[in-house]
Amino acid sequence: MQTFADHPGQWQKLGANPALARQAVEEVMRVNPTITWVSREASEDMQYRELTIEKGTTVHLLTIPAGSDPRKLEAAEFDIEKERPPHFGFGGGMHHCIGHLVARLDMTEAFKALAARLPEMRVSPEAAYLPDSGNTGPTHLPLSFKPSKSRSQIPTK
Repeated sequence: MQTFADHPGQWQKLGANPALARQAVEEVMRVNPTITWVSREASEDMQYRELTIEKGTTVHLLTIPAGSDPRKLEAAEFDIEKERPPHFGFGGGMHHCIGHLVARLDMTEAFKALAARLPEMRVSPEAAYLPDSGNTGPTHLPLSFKPSKSRSQIPTK
């Protein structure tokens, strides 16, 4: 909701076309994952390109830059209609979020329903957020909106 509040045109697109909801989930997680970095400790010495990482070194892997690297993405702006390479918003490999499928399904259905019912959604000024760290996001996210005019106009599929 926080990401869509910053991109109202994309929220309008989603409200008009609920088929974009699944792709919208991936795009939100690409640009604004709840985990902005993960930390790992090197279990052995290793070489990555010109960088030597010694055993015991803590490495911070940044998820947002990984999803917006201009060397991999032609245009990295938030756009729910663009096909993108996989992101790391749910981790990866042996550290991949075990609940990612449920999270994706829940977000898809919530986006469809909310975009149709709250077309002019905005985050209220009293919103509060966790500090930028490994886990981030709102702790209090009041929304203001004008509800849709008629339930009969709300897409169900």
